[in-house]
Amino acid sequence: MAKHFTSAGFMRLAAALVMSAAASLAHAHEAQVINGVTQNAMRGSDNSVFHADQNIRGVQTFREPATGTTQELSNLYDHAWQNGTGDYVMSNDPSFNPNEHMSGDWNQLQAVNP
Repeated sequence: MAKHFTSAGFMRLAAALVMSAAASLAHAHEAQVINGVTQNAMRGSDNSVFHADQNIRGVQTFREPATGTTQELSNLYDHAWQNGTGDYVMSNDPSFNPNEHMSGDWNQLQAVNP
């Protein structure tokens, strides 16, 4: 005995399929939002731990602009310079330039902000 679908039965089946697909999309979006919130929270926590660690050790990160390399130096000073032999000079005076007061070629480093 063959089953026959009436047009009303077919419409109910189609509506159920559409509702099921919509529910699946809603659940996928909800999972995506929850994952995004969790990732942001973890990133914020990681940053907090990283900076707390640097505070405990009394350091901050500076970047050499020409190469992009980073170095942790004392957090007691706001400005740092490096010469070609690996020496560092630090100061809180924004107008200080070691090239005017010391021998060698000093490159100013950039403080890396969180």
